[in-house]
Amino acid sequence: MIRNVLFALLLTLEAMAALGQTPTPILGPLPVRDEFLLSAGYLALTPTGNDILPRDRWALDVRVASSNTFAVSSEISEVLVRQKQPSSWRTDSLRQYPGNVFVVDGEVQRTTVEIRRGVEGGEVFVAIPIFSTTTDGSGKLIEGFHSEFGLGSDGRSAIAHDHKLVYLRNGQREVVRTWRDQIGLGDVTLGAKYALPPFASTALAIEVLAELPTGERSLFGSGSIDAGTILVASRQLEHSSIFANVGVARLGRNANLDIPDRSVFSATVGYGRMMTAATSATIQITGANSPFRGLSWPELGQNSYQIAAGIQHQIDSRQTLHIALIENALHYRNSADFAVQVGISVRRP
Repeated sequence: MIRNVLFALLLTLEAMAALGQTPTPILGPLPVRDEFLLSAGYLALTPTGNDILPRDRWALDVRVASSNTFAVSSEISEVLVRQKQPSSWRTDSLRQYPGNVFVVDGEVQRTTVEIRRGVEGGEVFVAIPIFSTTTDGSGKLIEGFHSEFGLGSDGRSAIAHDHKLVYLRNGQREVVRTWRDQIGLGDVTLGAKYALPPFASTALAIEVLAELPTGERSLFGSGSIDAGTILVASRQLEHSSIFANVGVARLGRNANLDIPDRSVFSATVGYGRMMTAATSATIQITGANSPFRGLSWPELGQNSYQIAAGIQHQIDSRQTLHIALIENALHYRNSADFAVQVGISVRRP
């Protein structure tokens, strides 16, 4: 089923390409970030390209992502895979498990509205995220994706799909978060990007970011200021592009999850290739330090790896559409963590 969906998307965008006006090659990275539940409140170094708006020009980007996270510690996973009938989480039963355990189960939708303006030598922007947990429709899609590609699910079919829970126990510390039908503002990001002199036919730029604690009263924010910087590089080939982002972020203390401040390093590498005059296909992988490293939950890992694949289409000279599939690989014990993102960028002439 999943392969059929991907094939249908490809055919749709190919048909759109034939109708495009004044197409321009779109070969930059997919603007996808770590959408999974525990990471939603942190500043993520979203991959970005070298393109910069001309001075005094405006652009509006709208990205809608739906991610489903199901991750449990090994003791709980072993019980779930033996369970025959779906059941519900009970916090008192989770307290009976020995040692350090965790459960992360829920779907989150993030709508990001980003406004950019060109300035002398670069551009400035503000990104406003709005989170929603009012629907729970992707559970079966996640399981289907993992089944199609032979990925693990950590017993997800043993739990009803309408539950949203974060349960963390580390020694004497216990964090319990539950929520239903919640909509709220996340942490707003301010940023600026400037072009650097090219090096050996490689275009360079630098981006600086600061995330403000505007979503601190929910799991949608960390409750502290985060800051980061990204070095952007890309090399254009005849019909393709190779790109990379290398960044570092300082993450403040996460008050909602009771996790201390961290420094994380992130790197993205990817490849984009033109499929038609107005449509390109992109694949990229991002590796980063986990903000949850060293917290007695080895299943959360010391590092995270995110694979994204998608299609970008130039609708006309001012509008660009992208569709991306995102898989949280080799992290959360390779459990059912999957996201879909659709976005559109509109430039003011």
